[in-house]
Amino acid sequence: MSDDLRPNPEAMLSEARKHRRGKLRLFLGMAPGVGKTYAMLSEAHQRRAAGYDVLIGWVDTHKRKETDALTRGLEILPRLRVKRGPVVEETLDLDEILRRRPSVAVIDEMPHSNPPGSRHAKRWQDIEELLEAGIDVWSALNIQHLESLNDVVERVTGVAVTETVPDRIFDEADEVRLIDLPPDDLLVRLNAGKIYLPEVVERARDAYFRRSNLIALRELALRIMTSRMETQIRTERRRSTRRSIDDTGFGLLVVLESVSESAVREAARMARSLSSPWHVVWMESGRKFASNPEVEALLRFAGELGAKVDVLAGTYADEVSRYAREHNLSLVDVVAANRWIEEARRRALRRSAPELHLLELSRRGDATGPIALFKDVFGEFRPGFDGYVQAVVIVLLTLGLLLPLTSVMEPTNHAMLYLLGVLFCGIRYGSGPAALAAVLSVLAFDISIVQPRWSFAVSDTQYLITFAVMLIVGLAAGQLVAHRQRLVKSINEREHQTRMLFDAARELSGAVLEEDVYAVLRGRLHRHMNVESEYWRPTASDDPEEERTEGDWELERIDASLSRVDPAVVRWCFDHGGEAGAGTQTLSSSPYRYVPLMSGGHVRAVMVVSFSEPADGTGIRLVEALAALGALTLERIASGEEARRALVSMEAERMRFTLIQSLSHDLRTPITGFRLASEELCASAEQLVASEPNRRDAALERKILEDSENLRADAVRMERLVGNLLEMARLQSGRIKLNLNWIPAEELFGIGISELGERLDRYVVTVEVEPDCPLVYCDEVLMVRVLANLLDNAVKYTPAGTHIVCSAVRRGNSVVLGVADNGPGLPQGNPQRLFDPFRRGQKEFNVTGVGLGLAICRTIARAHGAEIFATTSGMGGAAFTVVLPHVPVETLDNEETVLGDEDEPIEALESHESLEPSEIAQPDQSPAPAKAPEEPRA
Repeated sequence: MSDDLRPNPEAMLSEARKHRRGKLRLFLGMAPGVGKTYAMLSEAHQRRAAGYDVLIGWVDTHKRKETDALTRGLEILPRLRVKRGPVVEETLDLDEILRRRPSVAVIDEMPHSNPPGSRHAKRWQDIEELLEAGIDVWSALNIQHLESLNDVVERVTGVAVTETVPDRIFDEADEVRLIDLPPDDLLVRLNAGKIYLPEVVERARDAYFRRSNLIALRELALRIMTSRMETQIRTERRRSTRRSIDDTGFGLLVVLESVSESAVREAARMARSLSSPWHVVWMESGRKFASNPEVEALLRFAGELGAKVDVLAGTYADEVSRYAREHNLSLVDVVAANRWIEEARRRALRRSAPELHLLELSRRGDATGPIALFKDVFGEFRPGFDGYVQAVVIVLLTLGLLLPLTSVMEPTNHAMLYLLGVLFCGIRYGSGPAALAAVLSVLAFDISIVQPRWSFAVSDTQYLITFAVMLIVGLAAGQLVAHRQRLVKSINEREHQTRMLFDAARELSGAVLEEDVYAVLRGRLHRHMNVESEYWRPTASDDPEEERTEGDWELERIDASLSRVDPAVVRWCFDHGGEAGAGTQTLSSSPYRYVPLMSGGHVRAVMVVSFSEPADGTGIRLVEALAALGALTLERIASGEEARRALVSMEAERMRFTLIQSLSHDLRTPITGFRLASEELCASAEQLVASEPNRRDAALERKILEDSENLRADAVRMERLVGNLLEMARLQSGRIKLNLNWIPAEELFGIGISELGERLDRYVVTVEVEPDCPLVYCDEVLMVRVLANLLDNAVKYTPAGTHIVCSAVRRGNSVVLGVADNGPGLPQGNPQRLFDPFRRGQKEFNVTGVGLGLAICRTIARAHGAEIFATTSGMGGAAFTVVLPHVPVETLDNEETVLGDEDEPIEALESHESLEPSEIAQPDQSPAPAKAPEEPRA
């Protein structure tokens, strides 16, 4: 396969990660009152009618009668009341939603700010936590709440909006619905009092709700939705296996040398309109980046808008062109403090990389002109008072040294020695003291050399040219030398950091135990950064891949060295895979920073670090780089251990398969004889009891009959177990020859139900087959075995009276067969693990079996090119669904198109659409008889 036809692995990984998260549906409007909340609640009623668990976490109806009416019939979560001094505030009860785990949580007012002291500062961060927990969330917002459009809406309407949401939330939403309403209709609603109270309608109509404003806002909303649609098209093309190189895409690079928030906003809007990736880099140009909090804040802001950020150092044109080529960015916007500098940068880039397209995006509010130029050139003249004092001392020493030599040295030599002092100040103390030394040197030269001496008067005007040249040369030389010194210092720091990471990687490559990894990280952080750290990891488990619910972590503390570590924050990092604590937006009041060591989609450990002084951007990035190295090493160690376990497991499986195959054949004959003998004994006991029921030994005979029936039941159970073992051995041999034919779904369910016979008498069993459901192309005997096993599983793990629904529907190019119930449901953890051989959810004391029934179902399903899923049914219990490829009767010309070579194992069919468990329709049944308390299903 050529690279052009190969699906994008990053897109596939991104899609896999999204399947583990909850789904976010946004209702977007151009302005308040278009009907976002109304539409959201209307769809919530439809979802609830379909059998889903819908919970209103937060909805503000604003006293609108129609919206108030829609909240009736839906479960509303009580609001959490938080007392702040004399004021009682209401907020979203996040913990209760996580505990309740509804199918859909409706949470209005996404940009809302939470009360001080809450877990998260913003409600959109609460929503992110719910999504990470696997809960679907519906929310609403207007376009003025998007960060990149906030200033545009303010300029259009004249109304400032402080509550904003990062653009990445909008971009990463699984579904966005635009609630559109023509401006005239919205004004009618406003005048009718359906948006605001009467006392504020007039003010709103004259400000935000002017017709011209609404038209502009509607255009913005339509544009952003069009941009989103184009992005989705490009994403689908990335996933596709049949795509050509996309020559129409443009990547945008913004190169900053001056703090300009408006430039970042403008670039974000342009990148969205082009549906293109965009990067924002800060060009150090020798300045100390880490000491500038404004630059750090600007890069953080760009990251929130969706940009990839970085810091470059070196020659401007070379570094920018190299970065643009490495990341395939063809559009470059140069941002400097002054138009003169920007033009110089553009000329250098045109010479270095003529293939780049240089932009000049419009920017408002940025400082330009001579003042900005002066600040940019001389803005670093603040190294400290000591440097300026030393500059004065150096000039005075030079003056004192040269005074006795005035009569024997030419004035030119005096000027050179003064310039030497200026260069020394630039090298030693920076550009500020060098500039001061240049000015003082000119004055010293004037009073000591030029006639009349010891006066600022100049008798020869030609000396004015000398003064000017000395001043310019001194300033330029001092600035260049200081610039080079800062650049060398920055490069040395980067080299030091790179060497530290290299040495750490070399040490970690030899680590064979997790404790070795923690020791290397702790030592590197302490020696090179004066940072104390400790580590938390999950306790050893027999099954390291076992999925855990939120907060269900047993943690082990490694070499505790910090006194105020909060285990709850550590668990939060394990649950969500994000950083928390100092310098983050989650629990920022903590004195420590909690960094998860994450790789392969799993949090291997959590590193807790304590900075001896406030951490700058460089230090944080270095800590994160070390954490990434440690996580990769932990993954390598875990992979090695997993490979070792896999080898042991494969050998054990081979031995078990051989043992089962031999024992099953040896046991089948005596067990069959045992069953037949128990049936004869039971029949004889029945005849004896029936012939003389009033005999003196009747009680004993009834006891013999009861024991005989139990013996017969045990014999049947043992025979079924041996049959399952033999069937599993046969299926795992990989030499199954399917007898495929078209069978009605009703017939498959009918035979499966008849096989269970009287065991289903105590259950309510219904069969629902859609009228247009096609015939099922399968091996009748094996597919009946699958359905019988699923029904048997439902009987084992649900109480008498449970409603069991057998359904068959068509979904696209697939036929979906399902068995669902309203019983206790599935156990915690990954339900797909139930299909592993000898896997049971729990060791129930009253349910017999070894965990082969569902494994046989999956093996048979895969032999048909199908898949089987375990999900929660719409009735609240468990649902097992088999997704088979639909093969139309009239189009099957050659059986080999499905089966392939008869001598080869059956391969999965690729002609049907792949359905995820969440896309499989569940029976919409009203609740059957009340469920008795029961253990969770195995």
